[in-house]
Amino acid sequence: MPDPHCDDWNQLDFFYSGREYERFQEWIGEEIAAGRVREVRIPWRAGWGNAWDEHWYQCRSCGQRWRLVGPDPPFRGIFKKVRRRGLFGWASADYH
Repeated sequence: MPDPHCDDWNQLDFFYSGREYERFQEWIGEEIAAGRVREVRIPWRAGWGNAWDEHWYQCRSCGQRWRLVGPDPPFRGIFKKVRRRGLFGWASADYH
């Protein structure tokens, strides 16, 4: 059986509640503990700044990176794929 990886994950445009975000954090922690994902350092100039609760993760199976930004009302948080854009830049994977 192949290892599960992030092809089955969904990008999130927002979290419905603080409790949903907490459950999501528990889930990503379980993924890390199981060795399927690792937290990675946010590349220089790629993050939104230290005022945000932002974490980046990398799928150990395929290498895809994901950005998690926690809610800070009225902003409701996100969980999105990210990809390299140019030599030093990063962007949401759905950015064209």
